[in-house]
Amino acid sequence: MTVTLPILCDRFNRFNERIFGGRLPRIPLCVSSAATRAGSFSHRTSRSRSGIVHTRSISISSAFDLEPDALDDVIIHEMIHYWIDLYGPRETPHGPAFRAMMDEINRTHGRNISIRLSATPEASRKPRFVGVMELPDGRTGIVVPVRSRLAAMYRDIPRLFGAVNCRWYVSSDGYFARFPSALKPKLYIPDPGSLKEALAGARGFTISSDRLIMSSSS
Repeated sequence: MTVTLPILCDRFNRFNERIFGGRLPRIPLCVSSAATRAGSFSHRTSRSRSGIVHTRSISISSAFDLEPDALDDVIIHEMIHYWIDLYGPRETPHGPAFRAMMDEINRTHGRNISIRLSATPEASRKPRFVGVMELPDGRTGIVVPVRSRLAAMYRDIPRLFGAVNCRWYVSSDGYFARFPSALKPKLYIPDPGSLKEALAGARGFTISSDRLIMSSSS
């Protein structure tokens, strides 16, 4: 999904009411062509005759072909920066206040907002290993390990999460770029419809004696 200014404005207004209680004043929103950052929040100060002028803005790049849910998470990520800038403590960009708010929104609103947004458009489409599992409570969870930890997670995931029917895929779909490849098992709960679409072109695999064996079909 390619972001446009009407989409960005609509999402900002919607999430402002739904997540931030309508407490984020409207600021300039813009669509950029940045190739290394999916989104950014800016706060600049300048002096005028009447005093210090604060100029805040949110920019979202159109260079990334993100799934709608991933795009929404990028927008909310930048809105958290905006909130912290207005109401939170002074801290590093992704300090404790930001992380606490991000985790709360992920938990209460079913989002998958992450810290890492910087990537190239090509990186958003690089192959990723994805473990898909059914959890004891009936939900579907996924893990996205780095290659060096793939065999260990393949072996340990059922025990760690009590999961059943674990299936593994390799996918280049941009949807999975939203989930940072992990050194330690990290469970995400994706939207079922979006996950099904993202896995449509994926290839399944199994691991035997630490050897990856690709299946003939997804």
